[in-house]
Amino acid sequence: MSQSDANIIQYAVSIYSKDPNGVLGPWIVGALADAFFMGLLWTQVTNYYQWFPRDSKWIKGLVALITIISCVKFFQSCYTTWLKFVTEFGDWLRIVNIGWEIYMIPVFGQALSFCAQLFFSWRCFTLMRRNWYILAFLLMSITTSFALSIVVGYRYATDQLNSSAIQKFSAPQLALNIINDLLISAIVTVRLTQSRSGFNATTDTALKRLLAITWGAGIPPTISATLDMITFFTMPRNLVHVLFNMLTGRLYVFSMMYALNSRASIRTMLNQAPALPSHEITATTPRFRSRRGSSSFGDDVDPDGWTHPLSSIKVETEKVTLYSQDRDIPVPHLSRPQSVAFKVSAYETGSRVSVMPRDSTDDFLYILSL
Repeated sequence: MSQSDANIIQYAVSIYSKDPNGVLGPWIVGALADAFFMGLLWTQVTNYYQWFPRDSKWIKGLVALITIISCVKFFQSCYTTWLKFVTEFGDWLRIVNIGWEIYMIPVFGQALSFCAQLFFSWRCFTLMRRNWYILAFLLMSITTSFALSIVVGYRYATDQLNSSAIQKFSAPQLALNIINDLLISAIVTVRLTQSRSGFNATTDTALKRLLAITWGAGIPPTISATLDMITFFTMPRNLVHVLFNMLTGRLYVFSMMYALNSRASIRTMLNQAPALPSHEITATTPRFRSRRGSSSFGDDVDPDGWTHPLSSIKVETEKVTLYSQDRDIPVPHLSRPQSVAFKVSAYETGSRVSVMPRDSTDDFLYILSL
């Protein structure tokens, strides 16, 4: 260790020893908050796997991944607290020294933030009708932020006394987190607001509920990330920013699990919605001519022995789809393009179609089916 490095360490000791509340306080508060959110996460994860057993595999895998990272982070938090308050207590020279448990804090926290923002990026991608440009931009942004956190951890490990170099990479990392949160919230807000048509009050209420959940889940981690950046640059003589750094990743995980589990209440709300009006029409099926004679779509088998496709169609369930202008079956006039639910049955004399106008909530239903 050079003489200049030794002087910097002695200066840090003289500064930190005068403010034990600002140096040691964040560690104990952060550890307590970590324990609280760890217990909350176990409850959320247990409820998730019980309530949504049919979710896609990648969502289940993402939940499992954040659970594993959270457990490792909790162990790191407990180990750091033990060092500061038991092993190294009173030894300020060792307290200011940065070990692996310190420089891994930004990496673990950003790993949790990355997983949560990956989920919300996919939600934006789905809302925007699979817009690959938006998904690519968000993925590039959150990946860059995660990469910068690794660089920050590396700087702490190899050049911990060079605060200017650490701040050089910490600033864009923290700023990208805030920008990503605001962008994701803005996309979801605009898209869900556009989906409200006033056609069905229950669906509109569910959309409002989902919008409130989006902001309720996004605000806490955004505030924590903002406070982390502010305290990091404005309070260099203490470790208050460590508290918010420890909290931010946990709040991202909480927001993700809250958004996933809140679908249960929204689905219950939709299932209690009153039946929508429907219009039933009957279309005369066209005839076709074969080499041996003529027949119609109403016959099960034509003279050539071919079975017509419509003769085997009998759909008892409804699904939401978009009406295609290529169909020959006339559909009642709708005031504007919107999603419709088709119930199709094929009979010997023709095809009967039940057309039910629906809100433009395809994106909303996509989110609920994640």
